[in-house]
Amino acid sequence: LDKIMSRADFGDLKDKGFCYELRRISTRTGRSRVIRKTGEEELVDTVSNAINLPGEDWILHVEPVGGWIDKTVQTVTGLLTLLFSGLLAGLVHYAGRLRASKSRTEALNAELNERGNRFQRLLEAVPDGLVIVNPRGIIEVVNENALKMFGYSRKEMIGQPVEMLVPQGKRAGHPALVQEFFHRSEGHLMRDGREVSAVRKDGSTFPVEVTLGPVQMPGSDDNLVASSVRDITQRRNDEEELRNQQARIEAGEKRFRTVFESSADAVILLGDQTFIDCNTAALEFFQVAAKEAFLQLNPVDLSPEKQPDGLPSLAGIKCRVAEAATSGSARFEWTHMRRDGETFPCEVLLTAMELEGQPVIQGVIRDITERKAAEEAVRRHEAHFRTLFEASNDA
Repeated sequence: LDKIMSRADFGDLKDKGFCYELRRISTRTGRSRVIRKTGEEELVDTVSNAINLPGEDWILHVEPVGGWIDKTVQTVTGLLTLLFSGLLAGLVHYAGRLRASKSRTEALNAELNERGNRFQRLLEAVPDGLVIVNPRGIIEVVNENALKMFGYSRKEMIGQPVEMLVPQGKRAGHPALVQEFFHRSEGHLMRDGREVSAVRKDGSTFPVEVTLGPVQMPGSDDNLVASSVRDITQRRNDEEELRNQQARIEAGEKRFRTVFESSADAVILLGDQTFIDCNTAALEFFQVAAKEAFLQLNPVDLSPEKQPDGLPSLAGIKCRVAEAATSGSARFEWTHMRRDGETFPCEVLLTAMELEGQPVIQGVIRDITERKAAEEAVRRHEAHFRTLFEASNDA
């Protein structure tokens, strides 16, 4: 090849470097056949020179096929284009991921905000004061009812020890109680309805009922304790008033029972056509051995079938009881009957009243046998003297 090149007389072209094809062209047929290719170096113009060799005509045809600079530029350009395309695609992908991540972050933040708002709405909906503290006993959350109850602003309470709400004499031991709740209960024990004293901003103390329980804030893994605080001042006052009323009622009942039992007259309490109570005098009046046996009777059992005026006792009893219920009281004379069948005249006073919210009729029965006998004696004496008076011949 070197000989052919030297005889082709390309001058200094060889030294510059070039791409070439060595073709063999038949002078008889004109056909051309590539014998050899070589080089990928720069050649600007096409060069063809004839070479005279024995027996054949040779033509060395040299033409540009794309130099190494073009190849390098193309390669570098391709690599840069590929690199830029990859970088651009990466940037686009990263930007997409960034937007997606930002969207997820915004959605997560919106969800957390909504959870926080929902949590705050729940706090404000609680009718009691709510104070949430961390394991160090520091107040982290309070609701509006707690602020009103203790007289502080939210800024004054948040970040302060919960002992600010405890009376001075009990503050020293309170942190230990907080730690005990966190460590022993591990946030799972509920303590219901513990009545303690609390202190307001102005220093006044008041009774409260405290319920403790675990709580977890939205977006936080910290275990906290929620204290539900209920002001029971009114309840204590109501309980005291109820105790006073109960004491007055008991005292009144005691006085009533004393009068009831010490009365010489028979006293009975009549419910719905049956006796519900009686005193000792009633048992003696009607010759009944025990109160339990007396309460098994009804008014008809203590009356003869008819009254002296011929009125059936059952009808008379209904009439008198209805009169007392309507007018408030009824006073009349009545003939009663002891359990042995003996009848005796009585003066009866029926009074309508309430006992434990139920309407009852109190009957006070007085035996007027002696009074009737005295009245009869007076009547006989009057009749006797009237007879003597009318029979006298003297004026």
